[in-house]
Order: sequence, then C-alpha cells, then structure tokens
Amino acid sequence: MTHQVRNIWHGQEYYRYLLWALVVLLLIYPLMADWLIGRLIEQLGTVGVLVTGILAIYKTRRQIVFAVLVALVTLLLGMAHFKFIGMSGLTLAWLISALVFFASVTWVLARDIFTSRGTATSDLLYGAVSVYLLIGLTFANVHILLETATPGSYHCQSTQCDAANPMSAYIYFSFVTLTTMGYGDITPATRIAGMFSYMEAITGQMYVAILMARLVGMHIPQSEK
Repeated sequence: MTHQVRNIWHGQEYYRYLLWALVVLLLIYPLMADWLIGRLIEQLGTVGVLVTGILAIYKTRRQIVFAVLVALVTLLLGMAHFKFIGMSGLTLAWLISALVFFASVTWVLARDIFTSRGTATSDLLYGAVSVYLLIGLTFANVHILLETATPGSYHCQSTQCDAANPMSAYIYFSFVTLTTMGYGDITPATRIAGMFSYMEAITGQMYVAILMARLVGMHIPQSEK
C-alpha cells in the first residue's frame, strides 16, 4: 500500500507540471511585478513551482521534509518581503531561501535526468527543459542576491532595474547570459559578478551539449533493437 501511495505522489509525470509552473512564473514576473495584485499572483506562481518541484524530486522522506521546509520558508519570507519592502535583511533572507530551494531542485532533478535508464520519453524531455529553466532562475537569484548584498555589482542601463521589484530584470539578465546572447544593457561591474556571469554562460552551453549527448546515447540502443 505504501509503495502504491509513493507511486501516486512521485513520478516523471510531474516533470511536465513543473515545466508548466515554471513557464507561468516566468510570464508573471515581467508582466505583473509592479502591481500589488501582480505580486500576489506571483506568489501563487511561486507556490506552483514549489509544489510541483517537491513532487518532481520526491525520493526519500528526508528529501521531502527538507524541500517542504525550504519551500515554506521561501513562501513566508516572500510574502513578508512584499509587505515590508525596504528591509534589506528580510530581502536577503528571502533570496537566500529561494536560492537554496531552486538550487536543490535543479541538482536533484538534473541528477535524475542524467542517471535515468531506458528510453527518452516525453516526460524526460519535460524534465530536461525544466532543469534548463531552473538553472536560469537559480542564477537569477544569485545575481539579485549579489546586487542586494553589494549594490553596484551590476551596471544596469535598462528601465527594468528602476521597477519596485527588479527581480524580473535579473531573470532577464540571467537567461540572456545563459543563452550567451548578451545584449549589454545589464553588465557585471565587479569581479564576483563577472565570475557568476561567465559561470552561468559556461553552464548553459555545457548543459545543452551534455544533454544532447545523453539523449543520443539513450536513443542508439533503442534504434538498434
């Protein structure tokens, strides 16, 4: 019975739900960041990522307890951050908890993808795309955490940085860096910021290359049957 319940609440089918939640969250950030109702919707989107992320990586009781605790802390700190804007300590705590959650989900999910045996199913592809988006969000948290802790780490010529909630600006910068497009409107201004930027660019390119090799390796045995 326990094994049956475990199968219901865990499986690669949750990879697609995680991907949908991530896409919705990425759409919410730039469109609704400046509105109070938008920030509430943003929190709901975050809840969706938290829940689907937990379901996607659920393996052991220790993992699920850790993920739930970090998710709850992230959600509560996020709500408090929007209520008490201007408290740098609260903002830093929220960003750190979000970074821990996104990094842990990214790591566990990537490990599942690259150690999975069998055929390359659609659910596996959903998971692979989710990992790529999670990498971008993880580095976005790194960038804004660094800018919050050390103002001036990034030089921003974009009006996105003037918003009440500049998180969307650093999500934009993160994915531009991850894909090595580099528009130049937001640039690292310190050595540490530059290090995180080129590490993200390397990670993005290496992930795509390794993922392609992995998928091809999974397809070859299937095609030889």
